[in-house]
Amino acid sequence: MDTTNSNGNESIDSVTNGRNIASTPPPQSSSVSPPCATAPSISKQSSPSLLINDVKHFRVQSNEAALSLSDKIDDTQEANQVLKAQIATLEGQLQDQRSKINNTRNRMANRLDILERYIQNGTKLQDQRIQENQQVQALSQRSTDLINQRIDALEEQLIVSFKEIDEKRSKELQYFVGTSKSLNNLCNDIKIKLDKQALMVAEHDKEIAKNTETIRTTFSSEALAALEKGVCGALDMCNSKLVKMEEGHKEIQALLEGTSDKLKTASDTLISMQTKFQVLKEDVTVDLSNVNGKLGWMSENIYKNAQQLGFECDLLDHQAANDNPTQQTKEDKDATL
Repeated sequence: MDTTNSNGNESIDSVTNGRNIASTPPPQSSSVSPPCATAPSISKQSSPSLLINDVKHFRVQSNEAALSLSDKIDDTQEANQVLKAQIATLEGQLQDQRSKINNTRNRMANRLDILERYIQNGTKLQDQRIQENQQVQALSQRSTDLINQRIDALEEQLIVSFKEIDEKRSKELQYFVGTSKSLNNLCNDIKIKLDKQALMVAEHDKEIAKNTETIRTTFSSEALAALEKGVCGALDMCNSKLVKMEEGHKEIQALLEGTSDKLKTASDTLISMQTKFQVLKEDVTVDLSNVNGKLGWMSENIYKNAQQLGFECDLLDHQAANDNPTQQTKEDKDATL
């Protein structure tokens, strides 16, 4: 556009210069004198030679003036041709500018049509977005209602299961306490019986030792050797009975050790049940945390979808404020559990 303007200005300047050249009258030669000026000289000088010279001189001057005029006419014609060429170029530039203006007008008209179509499509898309936002709101409300129902059902099931587990644990603890008390009583009774039997065996051993010593001191003849043998046999019998008594004592001790092992196994089972109960409680808390995480993830997805669809954030904030009290009540229930 700047080049066309500069060319146009140059062409206009050349046209104005040509017009100025055309409007300026051709300069008259100083040597040529008008006929009115030569008339008195002719009248004064009557000699024919002078008149002939004047006529020749006048002819020469007129020829020179004619030549200069023809040169000027040629120059003006060339200037006119240049001006015509410049005018033709200017007309071509004007035609180009008109075509460009027409093209720009057509483009602007096409763009206006496209913009009108975009506006119409934008209104349609806005209506579709409003409908989609309404559908998303309905779906989010349904999903939140279903999630809340499932969470409430899970909470009720967990509360019932915790109650059942507590009842079973209390019953098992009562049973183990009763069995441990009964086993302790049995152990005490067995210990008392063993102590009594040990005392009786010790007294019997003392009596046998006394009897053997009296027999050895009183009887020293060969006749009484047989009696001594019989007494030795009796002593052997007593010793065998003592051995059997000791074996019975060992068996009773083994039984006591078995009862102690049973008590240990019972305590171990109690500890294992406590650990299992703790693990189950931790698993339940983990499940609840996972459910809360899934709820948060779903709410974030709903929020992102709403932002993508151009949904207003105030409604989502209101919905999040409505969802937060349910989560707080769930955390309170978990704390009570």
